[in-house]
Amino acid sequence: MVKGKRPSFVGVDHGDELFFIQGTCFAKAHLKATAPFTKEEEELCRTVMAYWGNFAWTGSPNGPGLTHWPEYEDETEYLGIGLKQKAGKNLKGKHYTFMTKTLPDLIRQDREKREHSEL
Repeated sequence: MVKGKRPSFVGVDHGDELFFIQGTCFAKAHLKATAPFTKEEEELCRTVMAYWGNFAWTGSPNGPGLTHWPEYEDETEYLGIGLKQKAGKNLKGKHYTFMTKTLPDLIRQDREKREHSEL
């Protein structure tokens, strides 16, 4: 519905989920989508509404017929929500490793190199 209004490299923007959480794909009154939803998007809308409804009702998004949404812990499990839901692990793990290990090591090495060259 909003894909044509953004650059091709952008998959999903912050706030796009609101259309699905609020059931915009089924709205016929005051709040209407600017383009029709596909059948797959309507199914995604039902799924996202089920996750949010379950969470509001029980404190857990999980329920019958839904892909299990892992509980937040120290583990790196997550639920990828899209036209098909799938559990995953280590989302952006390489980025995390770079920022927490590789980059600090490079900075330390650069500082050591500068210290030695000044002597």
